[in-house]
Amino acid sequence: MSGRNDIARLHARLAPYRHKVARSRQIVREWLTLCDHRACVAFSGGKDSSVILHLVRDECPDAVALHSDDEWLLPETEHLLQTTPGLVRLVRPLHHTSWFTAWSEEEGPNGGSKNRWAIENNYIGMAIGLRMEENARRKIHIRSRGHTFQTRTGLWQCYPIADWSWRDVWAYLVTENVPYNTAYDVLEQIGIAPARQRIGPLASERALGYGQLAILKRGWPSLYNDFAAKYPHARNDV
Repeated sequence: MSGRNDIARLHARLAPYRHKVARSRQIVREWLTLCDHRACVAFSGGKDSSVILHLVRDECPDAVALHSDDEWLLPETEHLLQTTPGLVRLVRPLHHTSWFTAWSEEEGPNGGSKNRWAIENNYIGMAIGLRMEENARRKIHIRSRGHTFQTRTGLWQCYPIADWSWRDVWAYLVTENVPYNTAYDVLEQIGIAPARQRIGPLASERALGYGQLAILKRGWPSLYNDFAAKYPHARNDV
């Protein structure tokens, strides 16, 4: 999408953007010291987590990318996951609507939450791509905890791009040549505004609130039909 990329390159020339990147790199370095470089990145396959993974692996190439897999993914997301080295896929649906039953079988060896997996495998740091711009609840959470904090379980969590805008995110992806989820190109083509472009689970309560299934129907009609055939209730959320 050349228009978006051209805008991103122009944005990357701004001093406030360069300052944010430098500050985020410093936050990552300090966090890695706290967790002794035993680091994981929560990797959804979205644009924010792609930035986080790149920032962290610039300093700690062996950082593990953890993905919570709820079975139904956009094809572009699946491609990105399969081409991302050092990725661990965890099977556990989180915050799904009541009619969604993907992965109803037992969790297996890679089941459970990302935090639990990290602790059980001797990782003590988790970087997450939360941004205050996305909603008020995240803003309150980040402001109350800060960019880096230790959880009750001893895990050091870090939000390196908490104060970034979506323009900052795209400027970084484009100028640093970071592989990103090309589902965003589809969202661009069907007219979804950049600030509303989200890649995530198809049936989480939050995704439904953003009209995720209506967007799926427009951008990926075949996948939507397959999904709705298994979960007829999905048609009520379009």
